[in-house]
Amino acid sequence: MEPTRLDALAERLGSPTAWGRLLLRVVGLVAVVVGAAVLLAASLAPTVSVASTAVNTIDEQVFNFDPLPADLGEPSERSVIYARDGSVLAVLHGLENRRMVPLRRVPDHVQQAVLATEDAEFFRHRGVDWRAVARAAMGNVGAGEIRSGASTITQQLVQNVVLRDRSLTVQRKLREAVLATQMERRLTKRDILGEYLNVAYFGHGVYGIGTAAEYYFDRRVSKLTVPQAAVLAGIIRTPAGNDPVDHPRAARIRRNIVLRQMVDQGFLGVRKAKRLAAKPLRLQLQGPLRRGDSFFVAYVRYLLRNSTVLGPGVKAREEAVLRGGLRIYTTLDPKLQRDAVRSIEEILPGPDGAQSAVTAVDPRTGEILAIGVGPKRFGKGKDQTQVTPAVPGLGSPVGRQPGSAFKPFQLVAALESGLSPTLTYNAGASYKFRRPSCRGYEPGNYADASQGVLDMYDATARSSNTYFSHLLDLTGPEKLVEVAQRMGVTANLTPFCSTVLGTNEVFGLDMASGMGTLANGGLRCTPYAISEIRDRHGRTLLREGPRCARAVEAGIAARATDMLRGPIEAGTATANVDLDRPAAGKTGTTQNYGNAWFSGYVPQLSVSTWVGDPGGTSALSDSRCGGPVTGGCLPTMIWSRFMNRAVSTLELPVKDFAEPPPLPTGPVPSLVGRTVSDARRLAGTFGFRPTVQPTPSRIRPGTVIGQQPAAGRQAQLGGSISLLVAEPPAPPRRRR
Repeated sequence: MEPTRLDALAERLGSPTAWGRLLLRVVGLVAVVVGAAVLLAASLAPTVSVASTAVNTIDEQVFNFDPLPADLGEPSERSVIYARDGSVLAVLHGLENRRMVPLRRVPDHVQQAVLATEDAEFFRHRGVDWRAVARAAMGNVGAGEIRSGASTITQQLVQNVVLRDRSLTVQRKLREAVLATQMERRLTKRDILGEYLNVAYFGHGVYGIGTAAEYYFDRRVSKLTVPQAAVLAGIIRTPAGNDPVDHPRAARIRRNIVLRQMVDQGFLGVRKAKRLAAKPLRLQLQGPLRRGDSFFVAYVRYLLRNSTVLGPGVKAREEAVLRGGLRIYTTLDPKLQRDAVRSIEEILPGPDGAQSAVTAVDPRTGEILAIGVGPKRFGKGKDQTQVTPAVPGLGSPVGRQPGSAFKPFQLVAALESGLSPTLTYNAGASYKFRRPSCRGYEPGNYADASQGVLDMYDATARSSNTYFSHLLDLTGPEKLVEVAQRMGVTANLTPFCSTVLGTNEVFGLDMASGMGTLANGGLRCTPYAISEIRDRHGRTLLREGPRCARAVEAGIAARATDMLRGPIEAGTATANVDLDRPAAGKTGTTQNYGNAWFSGYVPQLSVSTWVGDPGGTSALSDSRCGGPVTGGCLPTMIWSRFMNRAVSTLELPVKDFAEPPPLPTGPVPSLVGRTVSDARRLAGTFGFRPTVQPTPSRIRPGTVIGQQPAAGRQAQLGGSISLLVAEPPAPPRRRR
């Protein structure tokens, strides 16, 4: 504790003993009595000027205190995060949990309960009840120090917002009194009472009458009953001892004292007070937040820490969030959020093993509608996890590999490069790159299967690794990365030759946003979770809305979507998707079976589902999948359940995708019997792309011995003609 002016005086007088200090304190207490008498007389004087002169004389000539600050500042106020329907997702606060409430919204009986027990003379004194001060001072002289304060509501407000010093010293009490009289000259009684009710402490980190009403009785202050008001008023004087949660008996006794005090002041009838005093406390503590929202709330807090509108640095932004009384409005749909969590828990019922994240975006606006994680909750507690690759910046530092779920971006890259969906290729078990930067890398198909001659539609439905590697060989990995980033992937991507097979790490939001670009006809809408931030005065600090721009030509987006219907209708996702409307999407599985994805969409909603090992290293298996977990199994099951619920929850009408533009057609030339060089030239002249498949034959090497499509048929221009070209058969093996 810092030395007081009396302590300093003792040193100057050379009084080193405790007796000397005690003597000076007694003298000081006598000074309090004298000052009280002077100020009491002043307060009873017929004019305010006489009282003011007396107060100023004591202040200037005895202690010369600093005046009341011109700006008392604003008390810390909690911030609230709201869902899109206006429901509360989270309340954020530091040490002080406070909800500011204007006095006009505090019922009379609540004000009366506080006045009756804390300051019955509030509307009659001018900041200090000098009669009470004199009585308290006389009672404390024998103790040699101040043990009781007789503080008015105005003095308590000074203590809470100006002094913030709990020491019971002569100097502090006199300064409190002087500042209280100054405050009364500056503010109205209603201003003082309203401010006091918002800064008073009610235990459990709860500040302000509005917050206390919510915390102890789960209702707004305007709905408090008389006995509830008496309970809260009774807490103020001794929050620790009169806390109704930890000390219900003491709280009930204190409540009944307040009720009697209300009777004494004429605020309450005797009979009613007796009837109310017989009732139990009946607390209704505010329940915990919905557990499924924890990840989304953590994501919003991450965004707030990085929002420049809240301050120049992280510390200032955290201060604004925890003390600034912000109102943060988000895009989360609580019903959709529950649908996401429920869908995960139905497929992954236990906390051990595989985890999942479901990220849902409205492709028409960019609003993030839900981020469900499970079966473990997001957090640091038991049976919780902090690993989930749903969004950048939270849950996973680098995301997870999407596997073949990344192939839709290669489809767009191929179409933009002029390749036709009818481009055929004999998709063998493995692929040898011709591109110099990719030589030596030989990817293979799932289960090392040869898939025969495929076009782009077939290869998409069957998720052919060798066909898509051929596409990358034609377009280049740099083109693929550029397209993916343009469509909405924000993760750092490196143009590897394996990028087409999803070896770069991405997040669920990347996939939902990127696929959403196709769902929205090629318009990419930047995803966002916070729609508006307002300060405590209602001023708008941030307002976010749809920010959409053309990322892919509409015709190309429609063609890519048309091909992506294949995995659901007749491909890798067919077995586990059951939806009553057109949908498109792509499965994905990483090489070690540690991550499995399904990212799909209807025209009004884009959803990405990840299922994986939290550590990212262990292979996942499940009897429902017949062994290893693939994108066409658990992720597709979760996606299907969620999408069925989501279209019902959001009342989305059945809507078809835009038809892709027709591809021009032309006659296929006859190429059989020609040399391979002549056949290549002629196919190009007719507008087709020849692909060569060497075939062992006794016919002269380099001669075309077969073609697909056959000569004379109409085929889409830009498509491929597969040429079977003779090559010498392998020499027979010699017998030993």
